[in-house]
Amino acid sequence: MTKYTCALSLAAILCTTAASASNANSTAVATESIAIDGWNFMLPAPDLAILCDATLEKARGAFTALENDTRPATLQHVYGAYDAMTIDLQQIQHVWYLKSVHPNPQVQAAA
Repeated sequence: MTKYTCALSLAAILCTTAASASNANSTAVATESIAIDGWNFMLPAPDLAILCDATLEKARGAFTALENDTRPATLQHVYGAYDAMTIDLQQIQHVWYLKSVHPNPQVQAAA
């Protein structure tokens, strides 16, 4: 299948999904996020706080390990460790957005 065919297929699926959603009861409350990148914008405030705290604590530990590493500086030892840390931080990459625009003040505060 070509990229063009894949793109058209995806567009058709998204249009069908959007049409179904617009025909749904407008008073329904979403319980799952439909974010393309997999981020869950529906995460309750306590769960968001736990995710942020755990992710930041892991990043602090990784950074401390990187600072204390006495091996010769190589691309793998330095950049590899730093890259792994930043990949872990992507778990909370949308927190700034939640803090700015989420309709629930508790989620904004947790972010």
